[in-house]
Amino acid sequence: MKLLRLISILLLVTLMVGCNVQGEQNEGTQAPSETVASTEKRTDSPTEKPTQKPTDTAKPNEGEPVAWDKDGALKILSIGNSFSDDTMQYVYSIASDLGIENIKLGNLYIGGCTLSKHATNARGDKAAYDYRTNSDGSWKTTGSYKMSDAIRSESWDFITIQQASGSSGIDSTYGDLDYMISYVNELCPTAMIAWNMTWAYQQNSSHSEFSKYGNNQITMYNSIVDVVQNVIEKKDKIQLTVPNGTAIQNARTSYIGDTLTR
Repeated sequence: MKLLRLISILLLVTLMVGCNVQGEQNEGTQAPSETVASTEKRTDSPTEKPTQKPTDTAKPNEGEPVAWDKDGALKILSIGNSFSDDTMQYVYSIASDLGIENIKLGNLYIGGCTLSKHATNARGDKAAYDYRTNSDGSWKTTGSYKMSDAIRSESWDFITIQQASGSSGIDSTYGDLDYMISYVNELCPTAMIAWNMTWAYQQNSSHSEFSKYGNNQITMYNSIVDVVQNVIEKKDKIQLTVPNGTAIQNARTSYIGDTLTR
């Protein structure tokens, strides 16, 4: 649990610092031996040093930086799946430990949901989500919820969007990205839009979509990094990337090894 708390703190710290500077896997046993930074690629051999310099994942705002605490509250909404569940799980307790007293978290959840399916739900204004909320340290779930209602329910400071894990490193699956950015921006124009970078499967994963990457964790990780650098970071309205994919890859170099599950 301590390790997962440390991983989760990356979300909160990246969001708070970034605004001022402008989960579906199986157990494994082996771990890469190099720690990488931010959204840096690895070579095919886990023991070799990365081949690319890290990129700055926080984009500057146009004009004045967003003051996320101007109303005395930290408000984060995620539009995702089980990976957003994992990302958000400990954010309340971390924020509370940092002295933030007014915290409002939301997570629009559909298991395995792709960016395309989120866009379809938005276009049809479908009540398709389990809406998980946390404003007192305890997560509560309401079923059959609309994305539009969740976005309009608060003046969110940050709204994260993401791709499903199996498609996260396939750039051809991002055709609905611009629509989702515009949809979120229209319903909550004051929110900073952040990209939640998902992570590669464990090395012995039996996930049906692992074959897209030759059942190779490093290939999958590098593919995700490529998409972040070549697709996500080219979108001006995505103002920062939360590099959870790299945080997980780094954590796998620790004593816990590749057995980093939910």
